[in-house]
Amino acid sequence: MKKGDMKKFVIRALIWGAACVAFTLLFCILVDPYNVFHPLDIRDNGVEPDKNYIKMVYILDNPQKFDSYMFGSSRVSSIHTEKLEGEKCYNMTYSSAAVWEHLDNVKTMIADGVNIKKIYVGLDSMSYTMDVRGREDDPMRQSYEYARANPVKFWLDHLDTANTFKSLNTSLKHQSKENFQEIFYEYGWSMDYDLPGMDYNIGAWSQPSIGDSPDADEQFDRVLECTKELKEICDENDIELVVFLHPMLFKAYVASKPQRYQEFMRELAQITDYYNFSGVNDVTVDYSNYTDPSHYTAQVGDILIDFFNNGTVDERLYEQGFGWHVDADNVDELIDVLNATEKWYSHYL
Repeated sequence: MKKGDMKKFVIRALIWGAACVAFTLLFCILVDPYNVFHPLDIRDNGVEPDKNYIKMVYILDNPQKFDSYMFGSSRVSSIHTEKLEGEKCYNMTYSSAAVWEHLDNVKTMIADGVNIKKIYVGLDSMSYTMDVRGREDDPMRQSYEYARANPVKFWLDHLDTANTFKSLNTSLKHQSKENFQEIFYEYGWSMDYDLPGMDYNIGAWSQPSIGDSPDADEQFDRVLECTKELKEICDENDIELVVFLHPMLFKAYVASKPQRYQEFMRELAQITDYYNFSGVNDVTVDYSNYTDPSHYTAQVGDILIDFFNNGTVDERLYEQGFGWHVDADNVDELIDVLNATEKWYSHYL
């Protein structure tokens, strides 16, 4: 090949290469399975969005729209926070949320001048037993703060051609909801009232969601330390902090006891007061109150909303430990009540 021909060949190859790269990047940006390239105009494509990143972008773009926020894993996704009276509360739920991510989000909000009067945080044994390995490589779970600290990796992870092509199969089969954007931006929750509860015959054989982290002991301490720091930050900034323990399916509650859940309750009470909805009680033994072994229905979410609005709960439920205001002085009393109630319901176990 002549020198001139070689030069032309190289130029053409570079042009074609650049065109291929440009097409690949454009393809990933346009398909955008996790909705990070247009966080203020997301689409319902059947793939779970990178909710932490998107919700934070939205909140920072609308810093005065809300005055309270509910943090938690997908277990708070059934709590319709717009029903909280006297508040404009947004549900910050995202899949497998970690307490240290809540802490980072709140720090960012405060630093960027977001209006915050109250913060709700939902916890349970999964808060320290879920497996968090690989989160930083999962484009669905990369947090806003991670994206700011590692922008190159964040955007490269979302420009993954193979992953984008794979998502198309899901998106093409998915039927979009008309009010998807409204629910996401106005409220934040993702579980509506039309989801059926588990049938008893199915629930009786279901396995509880208790987490399988190899670092549960380390996470146990980390969750408590981050909650303590969050409490201190809220106190410093005149923000009311409301911590509550989820009404886990009774099987999950019982299975969590060997995983130090009652110890977690005691340690948490030394850091902050909280409301307890966990245990074996009339709510948690009813399979129809759960869409699966890990998530309670929006109807149960309304029970919590009613409690937060009015501060009261059914007397029988209260006798079972549901709705207790827990602090360092009465946490042992609560645990005694929960252990006694568990014996009363032993036929369910």
